[in-house]
Amino acid sequence: MSSYHPLGRLSEFPNGAMRTFSVGGRDVAVARVDDRFFAFADECSHRREYLTDGFLEGCRVACAYHEAVFDLATGAAVAGPTIEAIAVYALRVTGDALEIEWPEQLAAGAVRAVDHGDKNERLEREQII
Repeated sequence: MSSYHPLGRLSEFPNGAMRTFSVGGRDVAVARVDDRFFAFADECSHRREYLTDGFLEGCRVACAYHEAVFDLATGAAVAGPTIEAIAVYALRVTGDALEIEWPEQLAAGAVRAVDHGDKNERLEREQII
């Protein structure tokens, strides 16, 4: 049975920005585009890079590493070196809170904001390797 879990207040999600959460051990990105919210796997289906390192282009996200582009509403790959979709998740607004629907009940603390570190620092490190 699915359940909803709070992610934060609406004011904590700036327009045109993405945030990452660990939800039940999976990295989930949340993007706000105007008054619409989208939740999707924070992992490119091409080379498994963080999509939150990429760029929002309207209701699409482009991977910063190899330019795969995904539709935020459906998860479909719409451009780039991949044809494999990414997972998307349902969200709802309850009062001033944003909540994510998850397929099972999660224990307390199983949903938390995460920071993958400085994007530029990771890009430089990967270029050295």
